[in-house]
Amino acid sequence: MKGTLTYYETPTDLVTRPPSSSQSVRVGGLVTAGTVHHRGPVVRFVLTDGAHDLDVVTDGTPPATFRGGSGAVVEGHVSVSGVFHATRVIVRHSNQYHPPRAGSARAGLG
Repeated sequence: MKGTLTYYETPTDLVTRPPSSSQSVRVGGLVTAGTVHHRGPVVRFVLTDGAHDLDVVTDGTPPATFRGGSGAVVEGHVSVSGVFHATRVIVRHSNQYHPPRAGSARAGLG
């Protein structure tokens, strides 16, 4: 199991221990609602851990489930100006199981 775990930093970790601008890092948090802006192929948003915010920019297409309020992990580097340039955006899914609601198409299947 040790080899299957993926670690990431938080925005607070980057504030307390800033990486060099050439160091590739993985950062996880919540996408702040109302901060996702598309301009051509460029997407800008804010990732937060509740204590600190991180401005993120990517020119890759985020997954279809990416939106404000969702959990995300970004891979890339922090520029000298403090903006995180993501080369990859991954939507984090909850590890909690939620049974189908009564009346949904999948209720009772198993």
